[in-house]
Amino acid sequence: MKFMIDSLILWPTNPKNEVREISFKKDKISIIHGISGTGKSSVISIIDYCLGASKCAIPVGIIRESVMWFGVTVDIMGHKRLIARKTPGNKSVSNEFYLSSCLEELPHELITTDNNISFKNKFNQLVQLSDLPQSEDNERPGFDARASYRDMAAFNFLPQHIVANPYTLFFKADTYQNK
Repeated sequence: MKFMIDSLILWPTNPKNEVREISFKKDKISIIHGISGTGKSSVISIIDYCLGASKCAIPVGIIRESVMWFGVTVDIMGHKRLIARKTPGNKSVSNEFYLSSCLEELPHELITTDNNISFKNKFNQLVQLSDLPQSEDNERPGFDARASYRDMAAFNFLPQHIVANPYTLFFKADTYQNK
């Protein structure tokens, strides 16, 4: 399966502000660098949140206050999709998702199309993951549950704390539930 993140998109809370889009080069590794405090570390958190993370790791402050929807455009086996998730505001996460085929022009306003469960089910179908469980043991649904696109996040990101850690190779592999 070929899965690429094409761009990161931020829809502002203030309608007078423009939608911001950060594009990534195709078939290249994107190294994000710059001055401290400019939001570089938030990029992975935003992408992870858009792709259905159970917790929002986007820092509280100016980013959450000034953004209404966080989004990404992805290319899944040659088909472009727009995925967005509403800002959690003061809550830990939002259950509001937007999923559609990519249009030539980004929409100025988004309307919720899915909740967390329906989004994850649709996205698993888009990436063509089997809905079969890994084992027949129904008493241990955690590690032996069916594969999800969320299980592949470890292969898409390499944040600074993983690069600097000689004992961890993949994103989130340093937590018990992801080992």
